[in-house]
Amino acid sequence: MKKILPLIFFLFCFCGPPKPDKMPEPNPIYQEYTKEEIQSMLESNNWQVRSSAVLYIQQKKWYEFSPKVLELLKKDPSAPVRQIAALTLSEFQYKQALPIIVSILKNPQLNSKEVVDISFLVDAISNYCDFNALKETIPLLAKDELTLRLHVVKAIEKCSDSLNHFQKNEMGKIILSDALNNRDSDKHRTYAMALGRIRYKEAESYFLKLLESNEPSNTKAAAILALGKIKSIRAIPYLANFLKTYPDKLGENAYIALKEIQDKAITKAIFPFFESEAKDIQLLVVDILVETNDPSLPITAYNKFKEKNPKNIAALSLLLGKLKYEPAIKDIEEILLNSQMPDREIIAQSLGWMQNKSVIPTLIQVLQEKEGEGRYGAAWSLGVLEAKEALPYLLKTAQSKDRKLAILSIEALGHIKSSEALPVLEKLAQSPTTQIYALNTIGEISDPKAIEILKKYAKQKGEISHIAIEVLSKRPEPVVIDILIEILKETDTEDIKAKILYGALQRKTKKDYISKNQWLQWYDIKYQKK
Repeated sequence: MKKILPLIFFLFCFCGPPKPDKMPEPNPIYQEYTKEEIQSMLESNNWQVRSSAVLYIQQKKWYEFSPKVLELLKKDPSAPVRQIAALTLSEFQYKQALPIIVSILKNPQLNSKEVVDISFLVDAISNYCDFNALKETIPLLAKDELTLRLHVVKAIEKCSDSLNHFQKNEMGKIILSDALNNRDSDKHRTYAMALGRIRYKEAESYFLKLLESNEPSNTKAAAILALGKIKSIRAIPYLANFLKTYPDKLGENAYIALKEIQDKAITKAIFPFFESEAKDIQLLVVDILVETNDPSLPITAYNKFKEKNPKNIAALSLLLGKLKYEPAIKDIEEILLNSQMPDREIIAQSLGWMQNKSVIPTLIQVLQEKEGEGRYGAAWSLGVLEAKEALPYLLKTAQSKDRKLAILSIEALGHIKSSEALPVLEKLAQSPTTQIYALNTIGEISDPKAIEILKKYAKQKGEISHIAIEVLSKRPEPVVIDILIEILKETDTEDIKAKILYGALQRKTKKDYISKNQWLQWYDIKYQKK
């Protein structure tokens, strides 16, 4: 944890009021502690004080306290103290704590009143990614509490890449055996999630059986994702049918799964959707097919495109563009220039996907049209192509009363990164409808004038200053830190702008300070001496 959080309240809800900025800071929750004070707090009779001390040790990364925290993990009578001790030692990768954590996991009842929340222990085990310890979490997938089961799934996913093939196979066998004996629909959901996270291919028949059953949709949705993770070829026909139900959850997950499978067999299953399904489904088909390894796809798509069916011409153009099938360029340009053709925005975008600058004159021609959606796709593509010759045309459309055209043109200017655009962009930054886009684009231009413009807006009041500060913080120049500190000096600590400045400085410096005084002291004492 990089920010110092309210210590005691954290233990109950992981949230709390922002830290005050003004010195002195009388609230002990927010004060800084010495190591001697923390040592004393660890000996306190108050469990909240002990918990606060352990959390503070975690935040400060004071590893030398690990043996003492281990003693609390072993013997403290308070469940919250043991919970935060387990998390702290696991973040420290203190190996001596792992067998203790596993022991408490098996018997979390400390006394008649205190029971350790084992979800904390599961999270702690996930920090170690120890195979034997991780196996001990598998029985928890049979528990009734959904939140706990999801913690186990998250732990398995987090550690999946750390496990070798043998370990994944052993875990998969155990989980699948439990899953096949399970009769609870909701637990099938988390079993499928866990098996999918370790990509256990031997569970394929189990997943398919869930799809064929009367299980609830959220269980089927989990099985669909799992089939994608194991790249199931047998699942393709099922997933193709579910894709038709998009945008419901089953259709959404089928889209994700088909993209993961990446097999040429997918082409046969879903290419007919260009004839049978609506445009939104066709566009999903495009994204999926681009991920397949089907060498025959470009020719198949081009032959279909040449039928010039208005129902599917846009999606097929986009597919050819994403495949970068250059023999289709002239045909797509011809289609685009037909103002009566539907979905011209998508057709124009397909030329940008081609990444061939020969299409720039055609796109400029379309951009200059007085109306029509083709201009939107043209603006987007000219940006993607970094078409500097389109600069004067984009500067004009960036000031259009058509908000969508203006925004797309502003974003295109961000790709071109020309300082010639700065006067227009500064003007657009004054309009509430375009200011966030204009400031972001100014941030993309590597010119000292861009920094001065952002500084000017960052010094103002209101939302525009917040946007400018965020954009400034992404700039690589060291002078940005000086500017942010200068603005902080002029900013009242009660203003939300101060909190935004703290965040910006944290991103720029990787420091954890959260008050105005702390930042100014750091800047005056340490930073300026560099």
